[in-house]
Amino acid sequence: PEPRPYVTTEPQPKVTVPRGTGGLTAAEAAALAAELDDDGENQKPEEKCEYLVTVVTGDAKGASTDAAVTFSAAGARTDGATAVIREVPLDNAPDNFQRGNTDVFKLTAADIGTLTHARIGHNGAGDSPGWLLQSVTLTNVTKGWEKTLFPQHVWLDKSRGGETHVTLHASQAEAEKARASLLVDKKYVVSVTTADCKGAGTDANVWIELFGVSGKSSGTRALDNAMNNFERGKTDRFELEIAGLGAGIARARIGHDNAGFGSSWCVAEVHVRTVETGEEIAFDLPHAGVWLEDGSPAGTAVDLFPLGPDGKPTTRTVTYKVEVHTADVKYAGTDANVFVELLGANGSSGRRPLSTSRDNFERGKKDVFFLEMPDLGELSAIKIGHDNAGLGPGWCLDRVIVSDEDAPGEASVFDASVKGKPGGRWLDKSADGGATQCTLAPLAADAGSYYGIETMTSDAMFAGTDANVCITLIGLKDGKETRSKAMKLNDSSNNFERGALEEFEVGPIPDLGELVAIEIGHDGSGIGSGWRCDHVAVWDLTQPDARFHFPVDAWFDKNEPPNKTTQLISVAQLDPDAEFTAYRIDAHTSDVQDAGTNATVSVTIFGERGDTGALTLDTTADNFVRASEDSFTVANARNVGAITHVVLGHDESQLMGDPSWHVAELKVHNLKTGEAVTFPAGFWIGKEREPHFASHVALAPAGKQP
Repeated sequence: PEPRPYVTTEPQPKVTVPRGTGGLTAAEAAALAAELDDDGENQKPEEKCEYLVTVVTGDAKGASTDAAVTFSAAGARTDGATAVIREVPLDNAPDNFQRGNTDVFKLTAADIGTLTHARIGHNGAGDSPGWLLQSVTLTNVTKGWEKTLFPQHVWLDKSRGGETHVTLHASQAEAEKARASLLVDKKYVVSVTTADCKGAGTDANVWIELFGVSGKSSGTRALDNAMNNFERGKTDRFELEIAGLGAGIARARIGHDNAGFGSSWCVAEVHVRTVETGEEIAFDLPHAGVWLEDGSPAGTAVDLFPLGPDGKPTTRTVTYKVEVHTADVKYAGTDANVFVELLGANGSSGRRPLSTSRDNFERGKKDVFFLEMPDLGELSAIKIGHDNAGLGPGWCLDRVIVSDEDAPGEASVFDASVKGKPGGRWLDKSADGGATQCTLAPLAADAGSYYGIETMTSDAMFAGTDANVCITLIGLKDGKETRSKAMKLNDSSNNFERGALEEFEVGPIPDLGELVAIEIGHDGSGIGSGWRCDHVAVWDLTQPDARFHFPVDAWFDKNEPPNKTTQLISVAQLDPDAEFTAYRIDAHTSDVQDAGTNATVSVTIFGERGDTGALTLDTTADNFVRASEDSFTVANARNVGAITHVVLGHDESQLMGDPSWHVAELKVHNLKTGEAVTFPAGFWIGKEREPHFASHVALAPAGKQP
């Protein structure tokens, strides 16, 4: 086929430095950073060149891809400096990268001088992400040169044993040389020290996985050369032969299979030495070691990152909050073992099991998991699925929401719905296609938004209703009113009971702009359909901390003033200077043994204007149960202004057993200022429990030290 002419709308390179440098070398990362000043704008105007990127897709079955493709390149200038074309999306038509087609893309970037190499690949998303890349040609129209890049005819398809990205070189010889260097076997000596504390040793089967700077992985390698490996206070050494890791090791992952009696293990130190070069890497581990056991915060495996020459960590660790929504359709739930893999600019999380002590993945339910791993940078895709185990393992997935606990104000939504088939995606071996896993890309900005809706039924006599409650969202965009369709909120037979605080999700909805009002009411069905609502809150799921609050405090009943079953409610106006406010407080109890408490829990909120005093957290529900989320609204509390920290604790009262409480996180919303602050915890609060041995503990906001 004839090449499609390039478009004149230029896909410009990104204007911000990514959180990680991905596959860039140190010189390339420095060159990229030098282009920007502290405000992220060009510091020194430099010559720009016009480039054409010509991409040919192979002519074979399955060669096409519907994943998002990106391209970057690097070169050497005459002064010896490294210059880069930062990663840009290649997308100028809805049918790019079809079998046998040639696509041409135009972009403007800095003059890179003499081309050294380029990188092209995709995010693994979509229904058919695998791609046969036939060839790439880079043309500098301004300078008048053209380079055909190598290797050619490369499958970028993990299902075929390949990768999703490939590094391209300016000649066949250079490509062969790079390939040969990756194939060389190297010997590595792995030294593992078990902590010197009670119960630290393990009889489980221990393994390690090494990840090279080349992006390649060793795969999991068993560490087993004696009958008594991994005894308390001992160091074990293992020799491994691995090819393809490149010039060095970027990170590692170590764990065990939880087999045998007393499988828990506390690992204190891990070192890896490359025999050929003598280079030795020490990995970052706490002085007391890390416990790897089922139900612990780390689980049975942990990611490891090299310490720098100064002995300080080189990579930060992130806790990702993963919310998995099972569709609300017949037989949607599953008892199979579900897993997820997060893919970002800095790499992959590897396959992580999703499981808590609760009955996960039931029809219409949301399950929340906290996964600790290296900072993956901007997320590009996720892979999620199950092992098809158990009776009736088929599962209908609705969506997945992922956020960084250090930056909880933003989240990525991965919609699982198949285009043209709303209601979720079936991952079922017996269904059409037979897929038990899928790859999902973040929801595109033009695909609409999902909204969370919280309703609080008043705690008054006869306040509940069995009628069908509907809501319409009303916004203001470009000076014009926008409205969603009326959306039913009922998702079970016992919604809107007296005193109930409930959450619903709706969407996708076209961009409404800023929300200014809601229209909410019911259809009057059933006996005693009257309903009294206290308040409603609405938020975009990608911005969970930006909530719109709608105070109601009214009956929806033809026989009670204002004698209406549907009412228009305007958004509450923020009043940061108000003396008093209402706080919405969300507490998440950890999923570890005996994490819950029956003690009386309280929190004191501190801010620039003082503190609230102790606020008791209690509802009619059974609060603070293991792996649960509880929400509380405290009205007429002192407005402390900008929140600085909180003190969370309990009174140690409990008739039987240990009252200690293991809390995962606390979130506080000030409804008058609009501020929302997340306080990560992940530890015990109790006089008899480490690390604090206290019944009240100070918590700092995410990303700050307590």
